[in-house]
Amino acid sequence: MPKSNWEEFSRFSNAENSPGFQLWKMATRWRRTIEGTLKPFGLTHPQFVLLAAITWLQKETLPMQADIARFIELDVNTVSQIIRGLERRGLIKRERGKDERT
Repeated sequence: MPKSNWEEFSRFSNAENSPGFQLWKMATRWRRTIEGTLKPFGLTHPQFVLLAAITWLQKETLPMQADIARFIELDVNTVSQIIRGLERRGLIKRERGKDERT
């Protein structure tokens, strides 16, 4: 394996001093904990986030798919896939908009 010039790679002398690396490690541990907590419910983390977003957003009005995507900062197509999966399981019910194509 080729050796890299560390000074060109990072301004930190080791991984423990790198805030980015420490954030990545913390986020990985957090995600593992969340996934373990949700597993008994048969939910993935993105599914849980989407359900939580719907709960928060519906306090104002019934959210559209695009509203949910903007709120959780995910691509509309990804949100659509998650919604379809939750709908198949009976966890949510999608109401079709008046202007939706058939």
